[in-house]
Amino acid sequence: MSLAIGACGALLDYARKTQGQALAHVNAVLAERSAEFLRLDAATRRNLELTETLRGEPAPTLFSQLDRCASGMGSRLLRHWLHHPLRNRDAVAKRHEAVEALQVGSEKVHATLRRFADVERPVGLAFGPSGDLYVAQPQVGKISKITPGGKRITLLQGLDEPRDPAFDASGNLYVAETGTGRILKLTGTY
Repeated sequence: MSLAIGACGALLDYARKTQGQALAHVNAVLAERSAEFLRLDAATRRNLELTETLRGEPAPTLFSQLDRCASGMGSRLLRHWLHHPLRNRDAVAKRHEAVEALQVGSEKVHATLRRFADVERPVGLAFGPSGDLYVAQPQVGKISKITPGGKRITLLQGLDEPRDPAFDASGNLYVAETGTGRILKLTGTY
């Protein structure tokens, strides 16, 4: 967990430097633990047609029928909830209560949320040994490198919800693939 805390601190420092100010809207960081969720492998998710049909199309699926979210952040959260069902009944009940509470005055809530910028787009940042910035984008399943000159290079794509890139002392790049629960070790020069 200490690596995660250090990564959060680095990310907040990076955001402060690039935004020119502290992120006042970030008031907590929560760690997800794999034991909190029922694990669904890729074949199960595909057969249930949660977010993709058996033919690989985005609709009709459970997600396409449920998604009435006002923002990309809400849609990604719904997708995450469908791919990672909770194990704890109390947590499920609290989630249902929150959704029910939002139903009251939902038009006003929806209109307000539509005005928010998509602040969570990249969900993992790490600086490489050469000063390049490595970005995990779970919504598109890829890892990119951004050079100090601003050039973006796609390193890997087709990953299952990649998050939290990090380097070890030898320069190996590690990426958490939350869709499968694996940690990928990428060796070589990146």
